[in-house]
Amino acid sequence: MTSDATRRVRSMNILAMTKHMGIRYEELGFLVAAAGGALIAFGNAMPLGRRSGGMLGGLAIAVGMVLAIIGVHYGQLG
Repeated sequence: MTSDATRRVRSMNILAMTKHMGIRYEELGFLVAAAGGALIAFGNAMPLGRRSGGMLGGLAIAVGMVLAIIGVHYGQLG
């Protein structure tokens, strides 16, 4: 199944990423990772938020780094 002027293949959007879109993915990834780091830091500072803050922070860092990797790999930045 190919793309032409009248129809687009939706699953090919990530592979056809432009350089600008790759930079945006990287910025979003680092922003999410920074928020995850803040969650871990503040979650460990409060006695009741250690488990949930650490879990959500770790998940946010993982998601942010995956977005950054997608931005670098498919965004033609290398």
